[in-house]
Amino acid sequence: MHTIKAALVSGTTKPALRRRITAVLMMAAILVTIFALPAFAQNTYVITDGPNVIVHTTSSTDMREIISEAGLDLGESDTYTTQETDGVSEIIINRVKMVSVNDGGQLSVIGSYGGTVANILETLQISLDKNDRISHTLETEVYDGMEVTITRVRYETVEYEKSIPYETMQFESSALSNGEQQTLVAGSDGLMQVNAKIIYENGEEVGRSILDTQIITPAVNAITLYGVDRSVKEQEGRGIEPVVVAGTGSSSNSTTTLSAPATSSESKQSTTPEAATIPPSEEGGVITTASGTTLSYTKALSCNATAYTCEGYTGYTYSGTVARVGAIAVDPNFIPLGTEMYIVADDGYCVYGYCVAEDTGGLIKGNRVDLYFDTYNECINFGYRPVTVYILE
Repeated sequence: MHTIKAALVSGTTKPALRRRITAVLMMAAILVTIFALPAFAQNTYVITDGPNVIVHTTSSTDMREIISEAGLDLGESDTYTTQETDGVSEIIINRVKMVSVNDGGQLSVIGSYGGTVANILETLQISLDKNDRISHTLETEVYDGMEVTITRVRYETVEYEKSIPYETMQFESSALSNGEQQTLVAGSDGLMQVNAKIIYENGEEVGRSILDTQIITPAVNAITLYGVDRSVKEQEGRGIEPVVVAGTGSSSNSTTTLSAPATSSESKQSTTPEAATIPPSEEGGVITTASGTTLSYTKALSCNATAYTCEGYTGYTYSGTVARVGAIAVDPNFIPLGTEMYIVADDGYCVYGYCVAEDTGGLIKGNRVDLYFDTYNECINFGYRPVTVYILE
C-alpha cells in the first residue's frame, strides 16, 4: 500500500511543475515585450539647414545620428540646436561661414554663424575712417566665402622742388655750312617750388593735384645755330630764284612771279612784268619757289625796310645770336622776336627771302624792319625800300 501511494504522489507532481514553468516563461515574454516597446517607437523631427527644411521620422534619439540619417553632414565647426515648438521636435543646424577681410593689404579669415559685415569688423576690432572705402555695406549679411575689401584712403599736402627743363632754340646761320651746328648758349634747367595735394590708397600714391607753383630759378634756353642749303632760301640780293606767291585774299585767284636782278649793281628799279608788286593780304597763303619749295604764311604785312651790316667784325643780336644774313631787326611790339618770315622788296629789287626776327633797334618802330647784309656796299645799294613781309606758319 505504501508503495502504490508513493507512486501516485510522484505521478501527480510532474505535470503541475511543467505548468508553473510555462506560466513563468510567458510572463517573462510579456515583460520583455512591454519594456521593448519604447525602443521601436517612431519620432518625427523637422531639420532646418539654412534654406533647406527636411522632415525626418526615426526611432533614433541620437541627434547626430538623426542628422546623418536625413542625409546631412556636419563639419568640424558646424553646430546644431534643438527645440520643441507646439509638440514638434526641431533641429536647427548652424553652419560656419568663412569670411575673409582684406584691410589695406592685411588679410584676416574668420568663421561666423551669421550676422552682418559690421559684426565681422567689430569682432576683428577694425574701424573705418571717413575717407576709407569698403566693398560691402555694413548692413550686408555675411555668407560663406565672402570677401570684404577695405581700401585705406589718405590725403596729404606737401611742398617740394621740381626741375624746369630748358628748351633749345635753333636759328639758321649763313656762316655755317649745310648740316653744321654751333651752340651759342648752353641751356640749363630751372627750379620751381610746388605745393601739391597727394592721394594715397593703402599707402601708395595714386594721384596728385598741383595747388600752387613758384619759380625759384628760371630755366635758361639753349641757343643753337645751324647751317642750311642757301640755294633754296637765298638771302642775298643777287642770283635769287623767282618765287610764286598765291594768296587767299583778293589775290587768291591769280599768281605773280617775283624776281630780282642778276647782280646788285643793276638798276634799282625794274620795269619788267616779273617785278610786279604783290598786294599785301591780311589772310594767309602759300609761297612757292621756282624749285618747288612751298612756304605757308598766315598774313602779309606792308613794311619799310632799311639795311645794316657788321662787316669786319662779329656782331650779336638782341636774342644773343650772331648777326648774319637772315637775322633781321624788328619792333617786338609789332613783330614778336622769333617770328619766321619771308621778305620781298615791293619794287622787285630783290627777294630777301627766309629770315627770323632776332634783333631790335632804337629806330626800328612799328612796321619798319632792318635787314642784315654781309657788306656795306650791299646796304648802300639796298637803301630804304618798301617790302612785303610774309609771316610764316
